[in-house]
Amino acid sequence: MTTMNSNLPKYKQVTNRLQEMIEAGDFAGNGRLPSGRELAQLMGVTQMTINRGLEDLVNRGILERRVGAGTFLRNSGHVAKSAERGAARLRIGILCHYQLNRAWYSQRVADAIERYFAGKPVTLSSFVRDGQEYLDTVQEYRLDAVIVISPWREHETGLLELAGAKVPFVVIGCRFPSLAGYCFSNDDFGMASEAVKYLNGLGHRQIGLVMSPICCPSTVERAEGYFAGMCRQGLPVNPAWIPGGMFNTRIFSDAEESALILELLRSDNCPTALITMFYSSTLNVYRAAGQAGLKIGRDLSVLGFDDPESAEHLNPALTAFKQSLEEIVVAALGALENLVNGVQPGAPLEFFSTLSVRESCSSPIKI
Repeated sequence: MTTMNSNLPKYKQVTNRLQEMIEAGDFAGNGRLPSGRELAQLMGVTQMTINRGLEDLVNRGILERRVGAGTFLRNSGHVAKSAERGAARLRIGILCHYQLNRAWYSQRVADAIERYFAGKPVTLSSFVRDGQEYLDTVQEYRLDAVIVISPWREHETGLLELAGAKVPFVVIGCRFPSLAGYCFSNDDFGMASEAVKYLNGLGHRQIGLVMSPICCPSTVERAEGYFAGMCRQGLPVNPAWIPGGMFNTRIFSDAEESALILELLRSDNCPTALITMFYSSTLNVYRAAGQAGLKIGRDLSVLGFDDPESAEHLNPALTAFKQSLEEIVVAALGALENLVNGVQPGAPLEFFSTLSVRESCSSPIKI
């Protein structure tokens, strides 16, 4: 019988012990774990406690349940394949304040992380965590390093705690001046400014911005780039052209954001072009334009920051910035490996995007 002595709750002890067994290759064979009853006898706990521990590992992407077959190691996903018994493995946590598959950007980043570590002695586990939970998660799950995806401004304190505790970590998707060497992201300010310049070059003077809450650092950079770009081009900034307002901290549902955009598009002071910060907002603009009887690419130009594969299949195809996500992730994870080996972060790197020009933008009908 395996004994467990810890101040942690029993199911957390079970979770940690199971992860140790997985990393040691105890279930390498066909990847199938013993039954809940067998594990309960092995660890001297109830079957209910075993089930809670197993569910924790399922939620973190390390295990999967197959109906009628049992619980298995995942062959892919956020966990590397089992190595030989006794081989040292690096435990890396992926932390995000929402489920990774909820947004196009975080899912693409997670996929790139998996590709980078494929075949390496690394166990990847994903967690939904806010900043105040970062360090506790590292300690509770005994993580060796951390990747934080798209944290908000309020999470900066948690990142500073990681730095103070000398936990190797990197941030992907936004930048904090206080943690410049740890952060890897596109030049959001530059993209926004370039977007304004491009639209103005087509003849647009009334350019609106569909923002996200200003609690996101990338949102702040993009908003500042928009205002700077409007100023450089000598264009007026009308707060009415920013659905939800310039200082919004609320997260709108798609229906709420679509209603705000529709109200703007039906107004007498409708802009001739809109810049959308995130892909979900782009889709809401397309929806609202249809309801307002406007044809995108003719009556209204739309330029987006995100360029997923589906963007070129919208009607009309979206003009958008193609971000260098793979390059960013590779650079970030290389820096993380250096941090694990005791190399301090270097100077911040610059990453640039290219504008994919498609049919959603054209010169305004009335200039």
